[in-house]
Amino acid sequence: VMGLDISLFVLALSFASTYGILPLFVSHLSDSNLAVGAIPALRAAALLPPIFVAGIIERLRRKKPFVVWVTLVERLPYLALAVATPLLATTRPTTLLWLVYALIALTIFAAGVATPAWIDLLARMLPADWRGRFFGLSSALGGLFGVAGSAGAAVLLARYDWVTGVALCFAAAFVFLMLSFFFILLGREPAE
Repeated sequence: VMGLDISLFVLALSFASTYGILPLFVSHLSDSNLAVGAIPALRAAALLPPIFVAGIIERLRRKKPFVVWVTLVERLPYLALAVATPLLATTRPTTLLWLVYALIALTIFAAGVATPAWIDLLARMLPADWRGRFFGLSSALGGLFGVAGSAGAAVLLARYDWVTGVALCFAAAFVFLMLSFFFILLGREPAE
């Protein structure tokens, strides 16, 4: 189930790619190259939170409850973006731009905070001799799903005007993130 979590997570993010969809979206909201370039730069900030939370996570007796709550926070901003985009894109683009930055920052921060606990949870769930196969298989499946998701995003963006297409991409990302979340919920954290 945790492999399906990873694979569906990759699928979801292909609909809201930091290197494709989000910069394209921001380019419709602003003429600034800095505004567009800030999206991948913001994504790189996900490397910082684990440094500060690792000690706290290490002391938690059970990791799954922490992972569940923090990854829910990580997923909800995509629903907010799906709803806000058609409401604000043409009437208040600057407001939407700042909302995009705030929500993407929230999702990236939550992902960074959850990462140490999620990795520890996987280490507890998987026998040591299965970890390489687990990551290999789930990453391969995620890669295939990601290609399919990117193709799906391209279809949405080609078929609809940019506002609707991007809103549908965010909605698809949210749906697949929640499917991924469902598999996290199914995972069983072994007793110590």
